[in-house]
Amino acid sequence: MLWGQVPVLGSMLQLQISISFRTVIEEILSAVRSSTWLSMSSAEWLWDFMQALATAMTDKVEWCKQFDFDDVTYEDWPVVGLPSVILADRGELLGHQIESLVSNLGVRIENAPPYRGEAKMSVFEFKQIIMSTVLLHNKYHVLEKYDREVDMPADLAMTPLSLWNWGIQNRTGRLRTASEDALRISLLPRVKATASELGVSVFGVYYTSSKLMKSGWMHRSKDVHRPVGMFAAYDPASADNVYLFPFKGKSDYWACSLTDRSREFQGSSFWDVWQVKDAQKRAIAKSKQEEAE
Repeated sequence: MLWGQVPVLGSMLQLQISISFRTVIEEILSAVRSSTWLSMSSAEWLWDFMQALATAMTDKVEWCKQFDFDDVTYEDWPVVGLPSVILADRGELLGHQIESLVSNLGVRIENAPPYRGEAKMSVFEFKQIIMSTVLLHNKYHVLEKYDREVDMPADLAMTPLSLWNWGIQNRTGRLRTASEDALRISLLPRVKATASELGVSVFGVYYTSSKLMKSGWMHRSKDVHRPVGMFAAYDPASADNVYLFPFKGKSDYWACSLTDRSREFQGSSFWDVWQVKDAQKRAIAKSKQEEAE
């Protein structure tokens, strides 16, 4: 966190996760806000938090366009890079999803004192308002009580974006980069996966890939030895693909797509999958009960 007893730009991110499921992420030295996210419900807040964390470390231009901020440029929000430390006020709730970020990308997680947010809001327009406030905060919010470093110019504007740009020139000892795909997959939730001749099963949905086919695990033979204890990363918003980690303790993954057997879930989310699977189980149980009678 410290380099020569002075804060290093990007050395630490502060996460503020409120009970209204709004996540705000700030960089410690400059107080620049690197991301924000609003969850629609308690069931989705952890996934949305992971999205906010991924956004905090990557380019913001395309993300802003999703909310009709087409005029935002890289210079408006140049906050990109991996920190060395993440301070989370509810770090104990981050769970195993954060473990891959720690092990694969070398980011340390620390707990900070609890923070209470404001009101719960949940409409698209409010997300736009939140993004507007973040952009305005970064550009124009004056940090009147900022504890200036001894080598900061006297005429340096005490705004988060000015401090960030100054830090890029003078405190770049900690920021690192990672591919967006590697970062995104590292932050996805994971679940146990099993292999059979039907493919890799995740929540009862079957997937395959060219590498899986070459492994021989889908062959129908008593001599086939399939691994156990595998995990797959999945995007709750899309059941079209999963990312299988076939080798324990390694970060290598295979991108897998739906097999024809599970084509009914094409274009669905995993929330849809869980709902359908639950309905199917109830229907089967009811049919068995009627058969027994």
